[in-house]
Amino acid sequence: MLRLGRHFATNILRSVLLVTFLFFCLVALIELVEVGNRADLGLFERPWLTLSSVGLSAISWANDLLPISILVGSVLALIDLQNNRELIVAKSSGVSIWGILAVPVATMVLLGFFLSYIGESAIILGKQKVEEQLGVVKESQLISQGSGRWIAQKNGNQAYFIRAKHLSDDGLLMRDVSVYEYSAENELGRQIIAEAATYQNNSWILERGINITTDGEQQQFSRLELPTTASKESINLQIGSIHQMDIFTLREFIQTVEKDNNNVAQAFTKLRRSEALPALFVGSLLIAFAFTVGYRRHGTSGSQVLYGIVLGFVLYVVTKLLERAGSSGVMDATLAAWGPAIVAIVIGTSVLLWKEDG
Repeated sequence: MLRLGRHFATNILRSVLLVTFLFFCLVALIELVEVGNRADLGLFERPWLTLSSVGLSAISWANDLLPISILVGSVLALIDLQNNRELIVAKSSGVSIWGILAVPVATMVLLGFFLSYIGESAIILGKQKVEEQLGVVKESQLISQGSGRWIAQKNGNQAYFIRAKHLSDDGLLMRDVSVYEYSAENELGRQIIAEAATYQNNSWILERGINITTDGEQQQFSRLELPTTASKESINLQIGSIHQMDIFTLREFIQTVEKDNNNVAQAFTKLRRSEALPALFVGSLLIAFAFTVGYRRHGTSGSQVLYGIVLGFVLYVVTKLLERAGSSGVMDATLAAWGPAIVAIVIGTSVLLWKEDG
């Protein structure tokens, strides 16, 4: 039975790899067209580095689409096994569907853990290394925030507010910065306008700006230091990019930041989604088995493939909708991340029990 399970798992993995490769090629083509339209990325001057960046972005997207790939790939593999009568022979020899499922399910669990704890970390690290090798200047990495992004900071009992029109991915570098500080007790305040601000050692380092007091006095400076009680991790979660953090970084940051941080819900949701990835893969596999396995007198492979594609995209859309709800704080992060996986497992198992045991 173990040998039979390995045979089924191998065929399923082969089909999943094929579907994933197709998604990868599609996304890579889109990314390549976008890169070709941007002259600042140097496609022809540094082709290998640029193509590596495109490839890593495509791998990241393909990784995100893996639940669909597993469902559709499993459907294709099972249809092929049905057409070759391998599944019928296996069941007629006395092996139950649960015995056939054991090895593929274990394979999906291992694949989910590998991607959550190793694969995603490798992709993020690779993208960072490629960006460093490309030598992209920091200004081009800054994300435009329109009229500006506001954050509140504290220096002991004194509070001040920072507005930046451009932010880096991690939130530790700003451009076009304005600082507003006011003390109600002393009825004094000031406004600081600077070209740049960098977070270093629990302080914001302002560069090349003007210090304006409530009396209207102006004083230029080349460097000004504003202490803050916020940690690097707290700022990262508050205004940085959650998508640039792997599962280990998320766990470390969540333990150190304040609970009222704006991005804590988004960080919790991403962390719980990474932890629930093996279960989501198993749910996709069970749904594929539930709606594909079974003897049919007439060939209906076309309709089965269509059902598999539709079910895959429905699962993906529901997962993304719940992930968005969890990230915005509307829904509990654990429920948003684990909900689709549990529902998929329950549906797949229920249909299989009904088909096999009545």
